Amino acid sequence: MPENEDKIKKLYDTFVSDGYDMESEEDFRKNLSDSTKRKAAYDALVKEGYEMEPFEEFENNIGFGKIQTPVPEPAVQTEQAWQPTEQEKAEMIASTNRMMQNVETQIQDANERVDNIQEYGLNLGLQTKEGKMQFNPENGKLEKTYITPLGNKTTSKPLADIESFRYRQAADMSIGGQLRKANLRLQELKAKQAERASEVPTGEPRL
Repeated sequence: MPENEDKIKKLYDTFVSDGYDMESEEDFRKNLSDSTKRKAAYDALVKEGYEMEPFEEFENNIGFGKIQTPVPEPAVQTEQAWQPTEQEKAEMIASTNRMMQNVETQIQDANERVDNIQEYGLNLGLQTKEGKMQFNPENGKLEKTYITPLGNKTTSKPLADIESFRYRQAADMSIGGQLRKANLRLQELKAKQAERASEVPTGEPRL
């Protein structure tokens, strides 16, 4: 396999492993022939947190830059450069749009989860917590929301309770979980001790 094609395959596999809804590898290779699509792919990798070289070097590395290995000219005539059809252009644009929408959705989901975790706050019991009222555009009503320790928000309390329960089970297996259980037990013992102390008479009743 030529070196450039091998690098393009690695690039394609990277997008697939990151969860992008990708077209076929063959169509992806065709898309990279367009400089606009190459730039969109490069920007998507940068947003995903990959440590990237400058864009010009990126193009060179996958065989589309200005500096390329010289290719001997054919003895008879040069092959005609590939020109995408209108349908292929539309498919490339649609594929790039899907890629960018996936990136934006992932960013929105991450930001929403951070907001939910801040709203959830400190909860030693790791129980489902009632969140702010949320407008439901489908029925036009304000509905209660419920937040799990993972920062997921839903209008279904049973679903939230299931996720919170599973999270507590996983947390209980860790050292932090054991410490949390011990702390809760200590708080319960202190509460019972205070309750018993309040029941003991402080002095003899007066006649």
